[in-house]
Amino acid sequence: MEAQRRPPGAHRTPLRDAGRPWSGAALAAALAVAELAVFSSSPPARSWWGPAYLALGFLPLVWRRRAPRAVFAAVCVHLAGAVLLLPEHLPTLALVAALYTVASRCPRRTSTGALLVAVLLYVPASTTAEVRGSSPDDPVRASVAVVLLLLALLCTTAAVGFRTQSGRRRLLALEEQQERAAQEAVAAERHRMARELHDVVSHSVSIMVLQAAGARRILPVDAARAEQALAEIENLGKQSMTELRRLLGVLRDGAFVQPAGEEELGGRAGMALLPELLDGFRGAGLGVRCDVTGRPVPLDGSVDLSAYRIVQEALTNVRKHVGTGVDVTVREVWSSDALLLEVVDDGNGTGPEPGLSTGYGLVGLRERVRAAGGTFEAGPLPDGGYRVRATLPVQVDPASGGARSRAGAP
Repeated sequence: MEAQRRPPGAHRTPLRDAGRPWSGAALAAALAVAELAVFSSSPPARSWWGPAYLALGFLPLVWRRRAPRAVFAAVCVHLAGAVLLLPEHLPTLALVAALYTVASRCPRRTSTGALLVAVLLYVPASTTAEVRGSSPDDPVRASVAVVLLLLALLCTTAAVGFRTQSGRRRLLALEEQQERAAQEAVAAERHRMARELHDVVSHSVSIMVLQAAGARRILPVDAARAEQALAEIENLGKQSMTELRRLLGVLRDGAFVQPAGEEELGGRAGMALLPELLDGFRGAGLGVRCDVTGRPVPLDGSVDLSAYRIVQEALTNVRKHVGTGVDVTVREVWSSDALLLEVVDDGNGTGPEPGLSTGYGLVGLRERVRAAGGTFEAGPLPDGGYRVRATLPVQVDPASGGARSRAGAP
């Protein structure tokens, strides 16, 4: 459930970098020291205001991550002043740092505009100052060389910024993808928990309620049958408690996972228990008949569990929505590659029991069958009644001989 602690995009906050002002100040100070070192080493000697003006241009870099556009504009204004006041030495490092910040943090159109402004403002002034200061024999060739060098410097700075921004965006996209995947996993986990709780509780509780109601009605006239119904209630209650303990144990131990097979019910899930299940519904007032066609074979654990749950939920729905006295046929049709299950009722019962339906059973069955690689359909029949039909894949293990014992199958 930890994925819900932070929604996607929550890590992208404008205050994330603003919370570290010391890093911007340290960078501005380091660049200013480097620029002043170059400035002081070049003749002629200058008064105090020259270094002070150069250092002033690095002050906006303290806020370069918080407001990259404004910082770039301030540096450009400072550069324009330096063209007039200190034409022989322009503040290169401040412009490079501001341009890189814009390129790495602003939209591509804004970054391209900033690069164009830097080129138009810096290259002509710096080229003129360099050529005048060095007095080359061929000023044209020297000017071209300086222009190319400065263009390479500014374009490389912008390219590095673009690449940094692309890498940051890829990282953010990957983080959001991971968070979405985690949230989807949490949603799927909750969905599986809801389905599992429905399977564990709904069937047993519904039957216990119906058995208790029947026992209360027949107690004055048939104490033996009432005692039998109460014994069924006791057994179902014990089974439900066992299954709930298992489920709660899984939840305490860690993330809930899709059950792999018969382990889901501590070894009690599967078609081998179908006779016991049918007997329980017969005791609850359903006229259940089971027809088996073909030779039953061992099933994969998850498929075996799904087959059992299909019959269990279908019969539970019949008891809820049709009532007692209804005739139900459970059909198993085995083939070499599939198991066809049908649960069909004739619709002639005492009527639905109020307040027992969760509205989740058929949805859960459809998902179970889909997860097992099968097909599922359910709906009313033209002549009355209702049919639930599912086809599940069968993988025969040659070593097993293809036989599966179901003692006591009707």
